[in-house]
Amino acid sequence: EPLVKKHNLKIAAIADLIAYISSTTSSSPVKSLNKRVARRRTPPELSLFKDSTKIRWLQSLSLETVMQGLIEITTGLVGAEYGSIVLFVEDDPQHKPQYLYFAQATGPYQDKLKSVLLDRDRGLTGLAIRNKRPFYVNGLDRNLHSSFNGVLDKTIGQQTRSLLCMPLQVNREIIGVLEIVNKKTGGFSQQDLKAASLIARLGSAAIHRAKLYQEHNLFIFIL
Repeated sequence: EPLVKKHNLKIAAIADLIAYISSTTSSSPVKSLNKRVARRRTPPELSLFKDSTKIRWLQSLSLETVMQGLIEITTGLVGAEYGSIVLFVEDDPQHKPQYLYFAQATGPYQDKLKSVLLDRDRGLTGLAIRNKRPFYVNGLDRNLHSSFNGVLDKTIGQQTRSLLCMPLQVNREIIGVLEIVNKKTGGFSQQDLKAASLIARLGSAAIHRAKLYQEHNLFIFIL
């Protein structure tokens, strides 16, 4: 029964993503959306969907392409330097995975992160997993957060000033965390959090679907 439930969660995620992409690429829903936002300023996260080239990664079946697209679009949207996605090390399907690895990263430290594992119960990543809620922290270079000890910074040589953590969820199941590092100007804001939350929800479903395709070699056609 648990296997059936897990499979149904994956299929539901695929169905949700296909429905979303269909609605944003067909003419009538887009026209309807444009009418609704025509009388007011378009939020930056919605303006992305006016240019289909910026969201092509959502339709990809390549896990690497999806993750790279999610990081790049989010860092650009909130004006950050770089980011990463950590996923669970699923070495034993009978037990809850304890560690996460850096599945994708951008920026000058991406190669060093490939050899790093994170404990799901520690740090700001662990906080995002436990609370299942996105958050941001500013001023990490001045005042250490209670869940931030700076060990990763010392290990790879980076300096984290601000961090935006987005748990990646599919039907309440945490599959990883999107981490956006160092706002270029000032610190992260509630507007950044709101914008990144929408992209992360879509990205979660796309990552889950790409993993399903990769693991089971399914042929999924998106019209």
